[in-house]
Amino acid sequence: ENEMLLGNKVFSWSLGILISTLTMVGIVSADTTTNGTATLTVVAPSTNALTLMSTPNIDFGTATIGSINGTLPGTSDKPYTILDLRGGSTGYRVQVEASNFTSKTDSSKLLPVTAVMMNVANSTNGELTGTGSAVNIFGQQAVVLTGGADSNGTQVSGDITSRLTLDTSKVGSLKVGEYQATVTHSIVSGIQ
Repeated sequence: ENEMLLGNKVFSWSLGILISTLTMVGIVSADTTTNGTATLTVVAPSTNALTLMSTPNIDFGTATIGSINGTLPGTSDKPYTILDLRGGSTGYRVQVEASNFTSKTDSSKLLPVTAVMMNVANSTNGELTGTGSAVNIFGQQAVVLTGGADSNGTQVSGDITSRLTLDTSKVGSLKVGEYQATVTHSIVSGIQ
């Protein structure tokens, strides 16, 4: 009986300590709360912050002397892809210029080009605005695409259509061969 009674006393005493401990923990609270801050500074890369990642090549196909009506449609192999890591809101524009078409075997032979028209469609996400109608890029820079103030990150233009116009009075005297022009694509910061 004494042993049993002693066991109950030990149990009662242990239970009392546990309740006292839980009571003390429950009433502990902070006297003061202070907030700090966490910061991150984001900067643009020092190089290649605004880049043309890919630009289209245009193929006007094959034409037979005597059946050229003066205008040939072109096919572009890809849309424009632009990377803007500047993190700002200045936007940009893409300008394009096509040079003379010269024979690949004899640079003195020129194709009698009067115009190279290009039309770039808006991007599907609405961040890039295309030309809206065809603009002449032959021998002159023309704006074909504009990135809006919030067109940061990677943006892809819509489809590109083009056509080549030849001087019909000279197409009968063309020299057989492949002709090639250089198409220069430039990206310029700012919207104008």
